[in-house]
Amino acid sequence: MGCSVGLLASALVLRFGLAAESICWLGIFLMAPVACIYYPVETLPVWLQWLAWSLPAAHVFEGMRAVLFEGAFRWDLFASSSGLNLFYLTLSAGFFLRMFRVARERGLLLQQGE
Repeated sequence: MGCSVGLLASALVLRFGLAAESICWLGIFLMAPVACIYYPVETLPVWLQWLAWSLPAAHVFEGMRAVLFEGAFRWDLFASSSGLNLFYLTLSAGFFLRMFRVARERGLLLQQGE
């Protein structure tokens, strides 16, 4: 999931410049509570649980809770997390390649810098 988020953030910075960097940081901080790092998915409101289950991190943390509290490795959570990671990695790689092509065509790569 980290590679997918990194590719997405890099694509946004390539396309929109360093102004997009703050939006990327905001997105990461907003993702942490929904990924259920600190509490189980069941504690979220029902309307927000579908968003949590769409993130691979929620599956990983629920699997870790199952190992800690139940002593059982949940293969279903592992498989769904792996599948979501592959799906998001494919999407983010395609998005990065598209934004790289747009940045190259518009000459935005020459304007990058701090």
